[in-house]
Amino acid sequence: MQRPWNRPANPVWSLSTLDQNNQVNMNICTYVTALTLKPKTFGVSVYHGSKTLKNLQSKPEGLLQLLGINQASRVRTLGKKSGNDYDKSQYLEAKIEYYQEFG
Repeated sequence: MQRPWNRPANPVWSLSTLDQNNQVNMNICTYVTALTLKPKTFGVSVYHGSKTLKNLQSKPEGLLQLLGINQASRVRTLGKKSGNDYDKSQYLEAKIEYYQEFG
């Protein structure tokens, strides 16, 4: 059971960015604010020295995704491990649930 101070009361987001070699990195964000409706623009707080910030400085766009409760187990890896030292895309590829397209 989590301690109450470790459970965020606000939504938890994942910000995906690409480096110069098109390798994906994902970061956990809890400070996200809608800025405009047209075009949809969000403000996101990112730590200095992070791979996410470095990626955004070279390619200033990313994919912002709201995480669901079933993805809570991903938060520790995406938020507490640095993309500078750990390949988060390799971790996620091993965790993907496969699906079948219906048609």
